[in-house]
Amino acid sequence: MTSPKAYKQSSSGLSRYYILILLFVILPFFLVESSSIKEPEASVPEILRRRLCYRSSINSVESSSRVKRSWSTSYGVFIDVGSSGTRLWIYNWTTSYKPDRLPKIRGAVFMKDIPGLSQKADNTTEIRHIIAQMIEVAKGNISEGQHGSTPIYVLATAGLRMLPEHKADSVTLFIYNLLTDKAFNPFQLDDSANVRILSGEEEGVFAWLALNYLNDAFSKVEKADQTVGILELGGASTQIAFIPQGILLADKFTIYIASHRYSLYVHSYLDYGQEQVEAWVKNYLVEQQPRATYLSNPCMIRDDNIVIDGRTYQGTSDPDQCLKILEKMVYKIEEKRCHPKPCAIGSAYQPSIPATKVFYALGAFGKVLQNLGQVQDSGQIDLISIRRKATEFCRKDDRTLENQYRNITTSVLRTKTCLTGLYLGVLFVNGYQFSNTTNKIFVKEKINDIDIDWTLGALLYEQFSNPATCSASKAGQLAIFALLPSLSFVVLHYWAAVN
Repeated sequence: MTSPKAYKQSSSGLSRYYILILLFVILPFFLVESSSIKEPEASVPEILRRRLCYRSSINSVESSSRVKRSWSTSYGVFIDVGSSGTRLWIYNWTTSYKPDRLPKIRGAVFMKDIPGLSQKADNTTEIRHIIAQMIEVAKGNISEGQHGSTPIYVLATAGLRMLPEHKADSVTLFIYNLLTDKAFNPFQLDDSANVRILSGEEEGVFAWLALNYLNDAFSKVEKADQTVGILELGGASTQIAFIPQGILLADKFTIYIASHRYSLYVHSYLDYGQEQVEAWVKNYLVEQQPRATYLSNPCMIRDDNIVIDGRTYQGTSDPDQCLKILEKMVYKIEEKRCHPKPCAIGSAYQPSIPATKVFYALGAFGKVLQNLGQVQDSGQIDLISIRRKATEFCRKDDRTLENQYRNITTSVLRTKTCLTGLYLGVLFVNGYQFSNTTNKIFVKEKINDIDIDWTLGALLYEQFSNPATCSASKAGQLAIFALLPSLSFVVLHYWAAVN
C-alpha cells in the first residue's frame, strides 16, 4: 500500500509532469501566433526558412478569402489608371491548384477610357462616371455570387505619380471612398492599399512577374536562372528589371513566388516615357529660344506643325539634330561622381547586364518597332538596324511617309514613330548600356495568346506571392515547434529520473 507521503510525492511529480506537457503543447502556438510577418533575415538557414515559413502558411492561404474553394473559378478585377488611359482588366483562374505551383491565369481588357485620369484630376464627377462604368462591366462578366469574394484593385502609374502630391492623393482617396460603398462596389476591397499609386519600381517588378510567369520560368527553379529581363516604355516613364549575376548594391526588390526567392534589380525613370520625351524636346527648344513664337523641331516630321501655349512647333525632319538633343536627355555623369558603380542614366546605379540575359521590350517600344518594320518573326530586334531605319524614316516629309506607311494613319503618329524610334536607340545603348550588336532583345505583346501586361504581375504579387516571407524570428519559432517532440521526450525522461 502506498504511504501518504509517497502518494503525495507521486501526485506532485505527476502534476508537474502534466503541467510540463501542457506547457510544451501550448507555448508553440503562442509563439507562432504572436510573431509578425516581415522580410526574411539571414540568421535562419535559407532552406529551413523556406520550408518552415511556406508550410506554416498553407492553411492560412487555403482558408483565406483570396482563394474560395466553393467555386471552380476565381476572379480578380484590376483598373489600370495609366498616363494615357484607364483600362479595366478581368482575370480568372482555377482554384484547384497546388500551393507551390501557380494556377493557369487568363485575362483581357474589357474596357478602355482615354485620356488618363491624371488629366481629369479636378473633375470628380467624370472620375466617378468612369469607375462606375467599369464596375458595371465587371459585374456583368463575373457571377453575382462571386462578387463579394472577388478582389478589386485600382492601381495608378506614372500619370498620377507626376501630379502634385496633394492632387494625386485626393484622386486615390476619392476613388477609395467610392469603392467602400457596397451599393457602388460589390467587390472585395481589403483596405486602402487596393487603391494606390504604384512606385515605378513596383510597375517594373509587376511587368517582370507577368512576363516570366507567361514564359513558365517559375516552374524551372531546379535549373539555373531561367528568367528574362524587361524593358518597358509607358507614356510617362520607362522601367528596367532583371536578375543580375553579382551582388546588388541598390534598387533591390525581393520577391517570393512559387516557394522561391528572387532578388531583382529594378529601376524606373520618371519623365523618360514616350509622352514626356516629346515634352522634354519641346521644353529644350523653348529654353534655347525663350522669346520665339515659331520654333523648328528637328524631332518632328516636316510639314507636321503643332501649336502649344501660343508657340508653333514646325517639323524639320532632322534626325541628326534630334539625336543630339536626345543625348542631352539620356546623359552620363563623370565616373568620379558615380556611386555606387556602374551608372546608367545620370547617377542611377545599374549592375552590368549579363551577356546571356534575354530581355523583352514591352509597351510602346513594340508598337513603334512594328511600325518601322523592325521586329523579326522571332521577335528579335537589331539596334543598329533600328537606328538606321529610324534615321531614314525621320528624314522624310509627312506626305511621303503617308504614302509609304499606310498603317501609320496620322501626322501625330508619324512624328511619334520618328522620335521614339530615335529615342529607343539612345536609351538602350547610352542609357541601359546594351551593346549595339546585342541579339538578346525581343519584342512580343503576347505569349500563348495572353497579353504581357503589368496588371497580370500585380495579380500574381497580390494574390499568389509566396507566403514564405515570414521573419527569421518566426522561422526560428517554427523550427523550435518542429523539434518540440524530441525536446519533450528528453526533458520528461530527465524529470522522471530525478523524481
